Amino acid sequence: MKKILFVSVAALVLAAGCSSEPTKTAEATPQAETTTKPTEAPATLTKEETEQFVKYASTIKGGTFLKSAEVKNGNEAVIEYHGNFADYKKANPETGLKEEAYKNYFATGDGINTILMEETPGTFYEFPKLNSVTINIPFEGKTHSVEMDKKTAETYFGVKFAELNADQSNEKWRQFINKFFNKKERESFVQKYVKTK
Repeated sequence: MKKILFVSVAALVLAAGCSSEPTKTAEATPQAETTTKPTEAPATLTKEETEQFVKYASTIKGGTFLKSAEVKNGNEAVIEYHGNFADYKKANPETGLKEEAYKNYFATGDGINTILMEETPGTFYEFPKLNSVTINIPFEGKTHSVEMDKKTAETYFGVKFAELNADQSNEKWRQFINKFFNKKERESFVQKYVKTK
């Protein structure tokens, strides 16, 4: 019986000595702790922020020709332009604008690309709680669109929109504009993210 007890105790001591647990000695290297962050629910715009978004959308490039601007699911911006002058005129019968002004605004591809490229990050900048921005510009039988989530935009532009928005001096936003709002950057963005159907 003593022999069995001795073998059992020896086995326990041996097992403890071979444990994969690091021993606490002066020479032991500290192990990095791994923590997992709980998944946070995406932020959503308040009713007031949603109303501010709708007002903001009317001031973006080509805002005169907006058909609609809305926030879906609390954090997905969708901006739609009128597809032709007749639709615009029907929605705005009192307008003094002529069809030629409408066509001239969208006739150059770069005009459409400017809206799609500049207003996407601009909307994330103004409303950093948004998770995605979609802009659709139908013109002469084709729809030019961009649909971008915030993570993709932040990676592409190398920024955090909440940080840009928090900068009260607006210096970071001015630097962003100077860096990206030019024809070369627009072309690069359009090739990667704009779809025309």
